[in-house]
Amino acid sequence: MGHFQDEITIKDDVTLSSDIISQVEDVMAFIRKHINKEIIITNTQVENIQRWQYPLDAIREIVLNMIVHRDYRDSGHSIIKIFKDHISFYNPGTLMFPLTIEDLLSNQYVSKPRNRQIASLIKDIGWIEKYGTGIRRIRKMFRDYGSKEPDFEIVSGCFAVTAYAVDYGNVRGNDTETAIENLTTNLKSGVKDGVKDGVKNLLLLIENNPAITTRELSEQLNIPFRTIQRYIEKLKKANTLERIDGKKGGYWQITR
Repeated sequence: MGHFQDEITIKDDVTLSSDIISQVEDVMAFIRKHINKEIIITNTQVENIQRWQYPLDAIREIVLNMIVHRDYRDSGHSIIKIFKDHISFYNPGTLMFPLTIEDLLSNQYVSKPRNRQIASLIKDIGWIEKYGTGIRRIRKMFRDYGSKEPDFEIVSGCFAVTAYAVDYGNVRGNDTETAIENLTTNLKSGVKDGVKDGVKNLLLLIENNPAITTRELSEQLNIPFRTIQRYIEKLKKANTLERIDGKKGGYWQITR
């Protein structure tokens, strides 16, 4: 799995080799670490709504399909590439003959699991409802979420899926900016008016890149490192910012 700045620049990557059950949560944790989340400010609800770039249930379904349907005789890796506005999934193995992409999109086909024991295991623990409905559910979840449907294709002997991020600009306008402004005005009194712009810009950078380091925040904001540390400590005390998984390999999460 990799998080890409562009087609050739990798910002973060990891290779998993754990059991297939653990891999589902490990993959989802990596994806959540590297995608954005919109905070929707509402006047009628006590708590604001957090909305990810992608319908996570649909992404999880794609991951499950990769595990259930990949060709384990192929020595290649299953690959996930996360970009700013889309995620590409590549899984060794083409569709089972005579199934085609057109059949999948028509919903008129009979599913043939390549790995029956794995499929039965995943079904028995309740992670899939029944055979042959995964693609249909994935497409519907993306439509219901307001996102473009994923693309499905065969690429170099792999079944490939491209999932597209929801366009916040078209759906919610400038809510992310509003949300960050709301966060800064709700901080405890320890953060004074004179530093609100710095805190606001710090949160915007974290919103766009949860894996950013304290040193990178200092460099990009042109604010002394120790000052950034003080801002972060105050945000933590205000229950606005949380560090997940420690200093190395972890990421920031805006919690309010």
